[in-house]
Amino acid sequence: MEISFIRIGSMFSLFFHLGPIHNVEDVKKCDFTMFAKYFHGLLSKGIYIAPSQHEAGFISLCHDVKILNFTLSKIDEVFNEIMVSAP
Repeated sequence: MEISFIRIGSMFSLFFHLGPIHNVEDVKKCDFTMFAKYFHGLLSKGIYIAPSQHEAGFISLCHDVKILNFTLSKIDEVFNEIMVSAP
């Protein structure tokens, strides 16, 4: 599974595509099926992220270490689940 993670300051995006990702044309080449599995997998575990690779996530001061660690553990679970179904 090819993944690119882009971060600027507190904004971030995860793309199911080997980068670099510079513009909307690059995003159009991403695997939207895998992103949907990732999104719905996290949502089923109580984590809501931006529902599209065309959007960005944000970390704020409200996200403490406990919340971030919980989120990372759920991301790890979902990656393990969707890796099983990856081509």
